[in-house]
Amino acid sequence: LELCSDPRVRNDPAWTFPVQDVVVGTVHALVSAGHTSRALQLVRSYLDDPPVPLDDTARADLLGAYAGTILVSDPGQDPLAPVEEALALAPADERRLRARLLGQHAKALAWHGRRDEATTVAAEALAEAEALEMRRLAADVMTTLARLDTMKQRPDVAQQTLERAVQHAQDAGVLGPELRARYLLGLVHWSGADFASARTAWRATVQRARESGHPWSPYAFDARFMDALAAYTEGAWDDAEAISDVTGEAPPRLIETLLRANALAVAAGRGHDRARAALAELEQSWHLDGLVPIAVASAGIDLHGDAGDLEEAAALHDRAVAAVQRAWHPRFQAQVRLGALLLGQVAAALGRTGGVTADRERWVERAAALEQVAADVVDHVTGAGESFGPEGRAWLSRLAAEAARVRWLAGIDAPTEEELVAGWRTALADVTAYGHVFEVARTQARMAEVLRATGETAEARTLVDQARETATALGAAPLLTSLRASGARTVRAREAAPTALTPRERESLGLVALGRSTGEIGKRLFISTKTVSVHVSNVLAKLGAAGRTEAAAIARERGLL
Repeated sequence: LELCSDPRVRNDPAWTFPVQDVVVGTVHALVSAGHTSRALQLVRSYLDDPPVPLDDTARADLLGAYAGTILVSDPGQDPLAPVEEALALAPADERRLRARLLGQHAKALAWHGRRDEATTVAAEALAEAEALEMRRLAADVMTTLARLDTMKQRPDVAQQTLERAVQHAQDAGVLGPELRARYLLGLVHWSGADFASARTAWRATVQRARESGHPWSPYAFDARFMDALAAYTEGAWDDAEAISDVTGEAPPRLIETLLRANALAVAAGRGHDRARAALAELEQSWHLDGLVPIAVASAGIDLHGDAGDLEEAAALHDRAVAAVQRAWHPRFQAQVRLGALLLGQVAAALGRTGGVTADRERWVERAAALEQVAADVVDHVTGAGESFGPEGRAWLSRLAAEAARVRWLAGIDAPTEEELVAGWRTALADVTAYGHVFEVARTQARMAEVLRATGETAEARTLVDQARETATALGAAPLLTSLRASGARTVRAREAAPTALTPRERESLGLVALGRSTGEIGKRLFISTKTVSVHVSNVLAKLGAAGRTEAAAIARERGLL
């Protein structure tokens, strides 16, 4: 590149390398090494300020390289405009260049959700690639067509096409399209919650990349990250940590950050002390990619919530959502998961205080706002002609159940007992269908709290036992602590002597069990809220309960209602 910029060299008759060939070659090398942001900066600088005038062919070639790098780096830029400008510039007789640009055009159209147009352009690109014997391009376009089948909700067809694309790329000896096809094959399995098959495909992707000396190239790294995420999801937490460990390696900063963020989820689930320090450090890298704040905040919300710092959990949620919205889209789907995690911590905090907190109205308003966000995301997804897979359905129903629990515990716009239990049954069914081992256990534990409050103690005990078994196997210390504390309080309550409640305490308890707020109880009994708080505190102390939900459950068990 330095030689290209030196006029003495460029004017030498022995110099035969077009500038754009050297730039495009360097861009490909940077991308293969995982330095996509540097590649984008380089090609952009030559487009904006070329050392020599660029003819239409040269500029089209550079624009194609720019659009192609956007497509593999996802920096929040639009790949469609540069590739369409390149196609307008590329001469008709430059068939090989135009074929490559058509392949990128199909990807860019798919990026915009214009699937029918993308399919038409991809078919044209494939025909040209085969006519010109461009085997690498043909393999890549076959993979694009398979990806479009996935977007059109035809996973069986996509799987078959991707398997053919892998074989075609291997036969042609082209690595990039093979890695892309293997990675997307894993995504097809992942979208159907078949984690074992997804991990098999991603491990094969990583192995092929390592064998060829390209461990940080696009799709190779993506496969490693997704393999670690799938390991975490299916409960293989030690495996997830091992995959995320880059000790002795030298990955680019973004790649190392994303792997560390995945390891943070395990550290948070196990309650490791070092996780809080890592959380603050990783937040400094949120600008690198939209995935980073999602992965970091998912763990961080639980870290702060489990430590009792609900305000910081909420603040972290808000910062992460704003960061991803800037990078991606105002209605990105992961908002539903982040909202469900936050509401779970809100409900847990309200449960510990029996719903008697000065800011419970604010948390109910936050729950309503997050439910509206989920509704907006649903409208956006369905409006684009897409649907939610097992993961999306799990988080949607979990958010709805957590929001209902927040309202129930706060005693504001509370659902009926039947509505509350039904919502949690749906959440447990959907999370179980998704197969997220830790979240299944956590959903079981939280549903058990709901069942205790509604008198279904036998089923609650079964769910607690199941959650405890999973938490023990995972080493999920915060969840185990919560289960033990809940169990100990229940045992103490059962072993306590018969409780003597005053008539007013019994009236207050009955209204507490119905989910009424302190103010509502005061109005019903014609007493001040301060007096209600005294009665409720006395009831909690006499029953040995940590909060209103547990007090209601104990009262039902002992026939006090």
